[in-house]
Amino acid sequence: MFPQGDWWWLRDIINELPDGLLESRQRKLGRIQHSRDLERLGIAMIKRSENEKFMRPHLRHLLARDGAMTVFLAVLPLRRKNFAALRLGFHLRLQPDGSWRVFVPAEETKNRREIDRRLSDDLALVLNRYLAIDRPALLQRGNGQYRDADDHLWISDDGKPLTPHSITLRICEQTRQAFGKSISPHLARDCAATTVAIELPQQMWIAAPVLGDRSLSTVEDHYNQAGCIDASRRVAQTFRLVRENLKKLK
Repeated sequence: MFPQGDWWWLRDIINELPDGLLESRQRKLGRIQHSRDLERLGIAMIKRSENEKFMRPHLRHLLARDGAMTVFLAVLPLRRKNFAALRLGFHLRLQPDGSWRVFVPAEETKNRREIDRRLSDDLALVLNRYLAIDRPALLQRGNGQYRDADDHLWISDDGKPLTPHSITLRICEQTRQAFGKSISPHLARDCAATTVAIELPQQMWIAAPVLGDRSLSTVEDHYNQAGCIDASRRVAQTFRLVRENLKKLK
């Protein structure tokens, strides 16, 4: 705006600004939650959708859907874009033995790395329940108007595919109510990496495939917050407790 002016004083200020990495970690630190807590929250939401009295039917399905999304993000924290785009028959494939595989081709991922893995039995249990009860009910609210919703996994309350922005709003609101702080789908990735570092500090390498990242250094640079958290618990107990809660859904 004023090219004739002397702006070196502003450049000096800019040069003194931090790169943001440490500040970003400090901001995230207060919002990190153990992935086990996210799983428990999702399971509790599903149970509440079944047991709470005086809840309107479509609200029950929305609550159960949000619970399923929360469990999914805790166990398999995909990037928000890939999570929202999951489609039955392509990204989610039912195997002959009844198990599920999630497949995201390389051209759809941020780092151009294919994701192909089997869902755990616990996550498959939650997924099957959502597909049998809640997703069909939500699809019906669209009255067949939205053909593009037929194979999308996550469905909105009006029968449309749930958008990435709407997913973020729902997850943030549910976690804010539960923990007093909002945890976005992207922050769930930080939670997962930090949980691995807490529970299995000697096997931190497994965080990279969990997040679908190319290298451990990427995970540590951008996600792992465990340096400021007590690394004393073990993941075996975590999964055992989660399995016990999930069995109650059968």
